[in-house]
Amino acid sequence: MKTYKEAKDKFPEVVMFTEVIKRNLSDAFAIGTASDAGEALHIQQAKNWFEISSKDFNTVCEYVNTEPEYIRSLYHRLKDRYSSGKITKAQLRIAINHIDKKL
Repeated sequence: MKTYKEAKDKFPEVVMFTEVIKRNLSDAFAIGTASDAGEALHIQQAKNWFEISSKDFNTVCEYVNTEPEYIRSLYHRLKDRYSSGKITKAQLRIAINHIDKKL
């Protein structure tokens, strides 16, 4: 499993797909979203993006040069730490914003 790459060119595509991962993480944890029925569906779709293997998810991982299992493990670690109260929503937001340092 590829978890860290010493030097990585930050091509625009890599930056863009890294932002896709960040956005889906933010959506999955309902960071910066309103609470209504439409948002609940959007949140569930973001969670499913990490949980269910899809071509889109695998393509995004490929563009950021990492394994889908690694991204899923980051998601599950954040989910476990947040749901157990080990990190706050503010700390979760910071972790998501800095996820590119883990890729």
